Amino acid sequence: MTLYELNDLVASYQGLLAQDFTIYLSILSAYLAVAYVVGARLTRVQVVAISTMFVFAGLLTVGTMLSHMVTQMEFRNEIRLMSGGESQTTSFLIPIVFMLGLIFCLLFMWNVRRPRKQ
Repeated sequence: MTLYELNDLVASYQGLLAQDFTIYLSILSAYLAVAYVVGARLTRVQVVAISTMFVFAGLLTVGTMLSHMVTQMEFRNEIRLMSGGESQTTSFLIPIVFMLGLIFCLLFMWNVRRPRKQ
């Protein structure tokens, strides 16, 4: 591939990462809104169903984002090698932070359903 094509692929994957991020935020926002508004009134079965769908959608989004990050880094490394530079590795910090975001949302639902006794 030419340098132009590789740069175009990197830009395309950057757009995909931005799209993944907006999907991730939409999933988190929807779950937090449900937890805040009706979380205390939901039955256990409803909470399990909603939380299972949330975890599945969240993991799918984070996995997709990780795949896009790795692929983009491979293209960037190819560009660096063509330009005479050295290759770099992908940072896995962002997917880890996003996984923590999923866990914190589940904890928020737990706290809404188990209010503190005064």
